[in-house]
Amino acid sequence: MVTRCSAFEGTYLSSEIIDFQSALWRPVQDVRERADIYRFLTIATEQVCTAGLLPRPREEIAAFGARVEVMRVGRKPPPPSRHSTGTTVKSQWWDSVFRRWRVDVALDPPVGRYLGIVTWMYDVQLVGGPERPFSSMTPTEIEELHEQRRKEFWRNIDPASGLTDPSLPKPLLWPANPSLT
Repeated sequence: MVTRCSAFEGTYLSSEIIDFQSALWRPVQDVRERADIYRFLTIATEQVCTAGLLPRPREEIAAFGARVEVMRVGRKPPPPSRHSTGTTVKSQWWDSVFRRWRVDVALDPPVGRYLGIVTWMYDVQLVGGPERPFSSMTPTEIEELHEQRRKEFWRNIDPASGLTDPSLPKPLLWPANPSLT
């Protein structure tokens, strides 16, 4: 990965989608081999950021292989529990549209037809971390926390992305009532 990214010497890759993952993630059952994969991916991500090819994450990203809980909101209808536990981070990737890092979380066990979720760090927290576990929250509490974190995300969006919070009303380009003109 680093060799491929370094081939763009002198090029800032922030306009590209770069995914740090291993195709061997699911088939590897040996704990030591999986740890080697995680170590390699961590080093590769660090080297690409250190070389200035991609920006460093603004917030701390869960490490490859970390056990995490993830919020599951926004689906129609949303899942009853609104969270999954016992998951692991299998990939980290740079999202060039939002200009932020995302994580790919493999659900363990899969929930319905969903094997995993690609999400922002505000929807993920470490199992055993300092935050209140999602598993101890009601669906309403999870939705309220998600909304609070979503608003914070949009307040801190990179201006270079040109994006704005889609939940805000759009300014009218012409009067809504033609008789007012």
